[in-house]
Amino acid sequence: MNETTGSKQKGYGPFALAATIYTAGVIAFSVWSYFQQRTNLLAQVDRSLVNATYATEQILGNIFIVCAVETETTCELGYVANQENLNHFANDCHFDILGAVGRKGAKIWELIAGGAENENGPAGSSCLHDPLCPELSSLVRPVASFERKSVQMQTVRLGKCGELRIALRYHPISTDTGYFILVARNTHDVNDLIHALAIRTVGIGTFLLAMAFPLILLYNRARTKTARETAELNARLQQDVNKRKEREAELEDAIQDLERFNNVAVGRETRIIELKAEVNTLLKQMDLQKRYNTAPVDQPLPKPNDE
Repeated sequence: MNETTGSKQKGYGPFALAATIYTAGVIAFSVWSYFQQRTNLLAQVDRSLVNATYATEQILGNIFIVCAVETETTCELGYVANQENLNHFANDCHFDILGAVGRKGAKIWELIAGGAENENGPAGSSCLHDPLCPELSSLVRPVASFERKSVQMQTVRLGKCGELRIALRYHPISTDTGYFILVARNTHDVNDLIHALAIRTVGIGTFLLAMAFPLILLYNRARTKTARETAELNARLQQDVNKRKEREAELEDAIQDLERFNNVAVGRETRIIELKAEVNTLLKQMDLQKRYNTAPVDQPLPKPNDE
C-alpha cells in the first residue's frame, strides 16, 4: 500500500510541475499580450490624433489660418463653411474637439473650433473658446517656446469635456507668430476599448486554461489504463515466477531421489562385486575355474583352459 501511494505521488509530481508551468505560461502570456495590445491601441489612438491635425489643417486651409493670425480676426467668408466641415469631420471620425489656435507674441486665442455633437451642441464650442482656458494655455505655451514645428501629446482634463487626449501641432509663421492645430478625443472611449481588450484577454487566457482540462482527463485515463495493464502484467509475471519456483522445487526433490537411489544402487553393486570376488576366491581354493568376472565391465572374462 505504501509503495502504491509513493508511486502515485511520484507519478503526479511531474504532472503537477507541468500543469504549474503551463498555468504560469498562460498567465504570463495573457499579461504580456494585454499590455502589448494596450500599448498598440494607445499608439494607434495617438497616430489618429496626429493625422487628424494634418486633416484639420487641410480642411481649414493655410491661407485662412495665416490671414486669421495676421489680422487677429477670422475671415467671415470662410468661417461658416469651415465650421461645418470641422463638425462633420469630428462626428464622422469620433473626435471631440477640432480647432486652430492663433499665437502672436504672448497673446494666444481661439481661431476656430468644432467638435462632435452632444446634448450641448458641438463639443468644441464649449471646450475651446476665446480666451483659452488655463489648462490649454499651460499646454500650448511651452510648445510655442520652441519656435519650430513640433507635435506634442498630452492628457488633460477640461471642465465638462472631461479627460481628453490631445494632439497639439505647432506651425510657426514668424519668430513670434504661429498657430496651433489641436485635435482631442475623450479618454472615456479609449478606456472602454482598453476595458474590452482586458475582458477579451482574460477570456482568451481562461479558454487556454480550460483547454488543459481535457488534457488532464486524457492523462488520468491513460494513467489509469497503464496502471491496470501494469498490474495485470505483474500478476502474470508473479504467477510465472511461482510456477517456476514450484518446478524448481519438484526438480530438486527428483534430484535428491535420484541421488539416494544412486547411492543405494552403487552400494548394492559394490556388495555384489564383493560377493562375486569371495565366490571366485573359494573356487580358486578348490582348484576350480572362476565363475564371476570382477574386473571392470570393459574387460572380458578369461576363457577356461581346454583340457
